[in-house]
Amino acid sequence: MIRYNELIFDGVRTSSFPFSVIVESSPTAYFVASKTDIIEHTGINGALTVSNHKRSTLKKDYTLTLVHPSEQQVYEFIALLSRERVWLESASEVLVRYFVYKADTFQTTRDVFGNYTINVSFTCHPTKFFKEIDTQRFSTNGVLIMQGTALAYPKISVYGQSSTETFFSVGTHEIRLKALSQQVIFYNDPFQAKVVDHNRNENTIDWKGDFICLNANVSDKRLGVTLGKGITNIEIETNWGYL
Repeated sequence: MIRYNELIFDGVRTSSFPFSVIVESSPTAYFVASKTDIIEHTGINGALTVSNHKRSTLKKDYTLTLVHPSEQQVYEFIALLSRERVWLESASEVLVRYFVYKADTFQTTRDVFGNYTINVSFTCHPTKFFKEIDTQRFSTNGVLIMQGTALAYPKISVYGQSSTETFFSVGTHEIRLKALSQQVIFYNDPFQAKVVDHNRNENTIDWKGDFICLNANVSDKRLGVTLGKGITNIEIETNWGYL
């Protein structure tokens, strides 16, 4: 089947179907503007700005042609595109992938030859995420190297033993732990922010601080990492991306 320009949607390749799927698209650089407000004021030249570096959603549009599928296969293909909160990858974009919230309403047309054309628009997270997860490990104080330009929410695994309060820091972010036993995992993703112990139990960790967000849109991409007493190593897993 056709692999050129294929899409991988929720882990399923368009080239894996028993009929050919032609994907009409080309690599495009997408940029989503920040939510910073520009306020015109009669008393000044120019304008005032209210900074807000968060961004709106991103649209990804595709035209897909299904070559001689059965009616049942068309419905099954549409059901795939209708899945929500999934990853979208394209063979034409080697570095990045997109997190799809949902597909907008789309239309399917059939030509006289029995081919179906689907025009679909996906509503995605504004970050163009790297396809590969970056893992950086520290057994002593060190430097975390940020990548890309977007906000990132790392998963941080902390290992060690301490019966008294200890801490670790990443840049200006400091987390204090009342005690440490074996492993603590911080999931900093705002959609599923949580802290669990080595048994994946929540609400068992006594800690202070804020969930960590890393802003890679800076010139100096080096962040100091400090390990407190009893912490033997830290593993920082990050899905970096571009604005």
